[in-house]
Amino acid sequence: MRRLMASLFTLVATILVVVLGYLAWAASGRGDGSAILETPPEKVPELPDAALGYASAGELGVVTWNIGYGRGAAGDLSGPWPREHIERHLDGIAELIRSLNVDIAALQEVDLGAQRSHDIHEALYIAKRLGWPYFACVTTWQANYIPFPYWPLSKQYGQMKSGQCVLSRFPIKKNVRYRLQQPESNPFYYNTFYLHRAIQHVTVGMPDKEVEVFNVHLEAYDQATREQHAKMVAAIVGDKGKELTILLGDMNAPPPGAPQLNGFVDEPEVDFSTDKTIQIIDGISGLTEALAGRGHPETFTFPADKATRRLDYLYAGAKFKLKSGRIVTEAGSLSDHLPVVARLQR
Repeated sequence: MRRLMASLFTLVATILVVVLGYLAWAASGRGDGSAILETPPEKVPELPDAALGYASAGELGVVTWNIGYGRGAAGDLSGPWPREHIERHLDGIAELIRSLNVDIAALQEVDLGAQRSHDIHEALYIAKRLGWPYFACVTTWQANYIPFPYWPLSKQYGQMKSGQCVLSRFPIKKNVRYRLQQPESNPFYYNTFYLHRAIQHVTVGMPDKEVEVFNVHLEAYDQATREQHAKMVAAIVGDKGKELTILLGDMNAPPPGAPQLNGFVDEPEVDFSTDKTIQIIDGISGLTEALAGRGHPETFTFPADKATRRLDYLYAGAKFKLKSGRIVTEAGSLSDHLPVVARLQR
């Protein structure tokens, strides 16, 4: 009996060591975890080192888009996706951005070398097809292995590197990532594999002025954390809202007074009844939101195939004059979010 018990103990200990070793390996490779991290902007090597000019004299065209790493509108659980599927969506995303005749594109959920999207550096891929020389990215999710979705194993993401990127016709002079906190309500083992959302701050060098661009992706599932993220955005942007500043991205919350705040068919568990995220963002001095009529269906951005709410926003600083803004409904099913585009006069 003693030998049997000893053998069982050895077996259990061995299994435990293997499992813990696997989890430690899977969660490692997380990259630089600094709260504030500045990394160099990048450039498409084969494109000339020269700005391409305004879309039209004195104007600046800007778009924000959560591209869902090129998987399309079906969502995270619809994979795995063949390489041709990812490339087809990335080609469509690039072609749509080109058709908008903009100068700056702020993108969220951009894979930078992830197994689920066949190790494509999606910012570089899109920039090449646009013919734009300049881009800058920050990493928000990096690990040797992400065991999600949990089952079947064939659907799991595996090796992960993903983040947010700004693509530009003009040189990018600075690229800073402000790392956002994970939800404290999550178990520690869940946060071990969970992404760190971020505020990306880039400085774009126009021919005669610099423009500060803040590309954000706030917490999606935990209201308290999302509101804390919004407060951090407000603190970092500060008085820059009074300058040539653009704040844009996926805020993951509808505006105050939205016609529907809960009971969504696609996410019945979500309830924004007491959410103050956009109220906090609206309180940043000097910023003007690009879209009027927030409660109207034509301003909804999610889900793309049958939008029921607004999650994506674009704000311009006080030294810009807002000429126009709209939701790009022609994006169709290229992502699960619809883009927001605006034209600004300075």
